[in-house]
Amino acid sequence: MTILKPNTDGWTRPDQSTIYKTNASYIWSPANVADVLALLDSSQSDRVLDIGCGSGELTARLVGVEVIGTDVSDVMIDQARRTSNDGKIKYYVVDGLDIVGGLRRAGVDGLFDRVFSNAALHWMKSDPGAVVKGIRQVLKPGGIFAAEYGGYRNLVGVRSAVHAALRRRGIDPIAIDPFYFPTPKQYSAILSQSGFYVNHIENVPRVIPLPNGLRSWLQTFGNAYVVALGPGADGEALWDEVEDECRVDNYTEDEGWSIMYMRLRFRATAV
Repeated sequence: MTILKPNTDGWTRPDQSTIYKTNASYIWSPANVADVLALLDSSQSDRVLDIGCGSGELTARLVGVEVIGTDVSDVMIDQARRTSNDGKIKYYVVDGLDIVGGLRRAGVDGLFDRVFSNAALHWMKSDPGAVVKGIRQVLKPGGIFAAEYGGYRNLVGVRSAVHAALRRRGIDPIAIDPFYFPTPKQYSAILSQSGFYVNHIENVPRVIPLPNGLRSWLQTFGNAYVVALGPGADGEALWDEVEDECRVDNYTEDEGWSIMYMRLRFRATAV
């Protein structure tokens, strides 16, 4: 069986922000972000760091608040800068795995009152502990870290179908899977070990309708799986198999495709 490393180069595609808006705008819909914004509970006197801000749609809702939005993708940050009309929000290319160094290189100094992240931390698989430690270093004592991202059992069914299709091609899916989906207990331990008191943490199920179909979702978020097939490989054949396997649980004639999300949502205080 071929063992490869994770690859998430899809975020560097020139059209990635457009694809993201077309197939994943539910990520920042008011209904889906209301609870995590309530946990953030920011005020206009706060200085907020948004980690994994993407193209800035959710960041822009923190009206009147000084916000530093960061993302590893220069494509996403360019889009966020082009569409921003709030002088109190600034955007920088910063890797969440090196928050302290990235902010320093961007010329961003000082500590934050709040750190926020939505639908991003599950992409930082290689060292989630380093992410949390970096966040603690840039937070004031008593500052709040509030976030929501994919937790244990996120993408249940779809992810296992992808893994099965890769195994049939002789590829080890565990080695190349880009996602980090911990349990509340696992992530609570990381937070506690990194200087946080966990105020609240839970796994929240959420069924996501996919009006553009499962394939569009896979094409948006499954780049690492296609890259693992090798140059010139037929990614569409992979998605054919995944659709066939998922149809029984993820598709109905009257409602179309949907996918099961499980969101890890929490609030922690820097001690």
